[in-house]
Amino acid sequence: MSVERLVIWTRSRADWDEDRALLARLGLTGSSVLHVPCVALAAVPVGPIGYGEYSDWVLTSAHAVEFFAADPERLGALRAAPRVHTFGEATTAALRKLGAHVEAHEGLRTAEELTARLALSLPETAKVVVPGAREPAFDVAGALKAGGRKAEAVACYATVTGAKRSDGSAFSAAHAKILPETWSGVACFASPSAVRGFTAVFAATPRLVALALGPSTAAAARRHAFASVQVAPENTLESMAKTAAALGAGDA
Repeated sequence: MSVERLVIWTRSRADWDEDRALLARLGLTGSSVLHVPCVALAAVPVGPIGYGEYSDWVLTSAHAVEFFAADPERLGALRAAPRVHTFGEATTAALRKLGAHVEAHEGLRTAEELTARLALSLPETAKVVVPGAREPAFDVAGALKAGGRKAEAVACYATVTGAKRSDGSAFSAAHAKILPETWSGVACFASPSAVRGFTAVFAATPRLVALALGPSTAAAARRHAFASVQVAPENTLESMAKTAAALGAGDA
């Protein structure tokens, strides 16, 4: 059985056009790149909330910004928020583009790290709102409340996990078993959800290096049967793609 050396990209179908352009710019094109979307995002209903009472907002992903700000009333509340805390280039840029009063926290790679910093820096009188996923990788609001702060999570989107073909169709059980035996190279994961979606379909991938965007994703990948787990040097998609290009060019 022949073995293909691949860069497997697991971000969603909605992100693929932009991601494919990034990969192509770095020389990752054609049959050496396999798109296996492992997450799909969907908006969820958001009930009426008195946003004006919150002194501090926390958004930890560009997707949280996108789904929350899709509603004009919520967008207005976000723009009027006194302080919007975040980290990472993509989320910071998305918030600034919308005109939010951003406090970008440098040197952080995870929502857990941001929460730890906020637990030390926020005044005791702060009231925090955290728009994001219905099932976040890390419960920012819960952790702040456990530390004595007033905090509330607002779910604005849900993540559906599960590896699919690039056209959105499902892998058959037979293909899910056979395909990993033909794969070598690197599988790129931008979130713990993507790891869960991939490994739920492909139980063992011993020839693949798992490349994680950040520490939380790496921790999720280490619980599964990859050849090894590596972490992108920076918390950006470009950093992950550049690392994937370097790993993908190695010996099989």
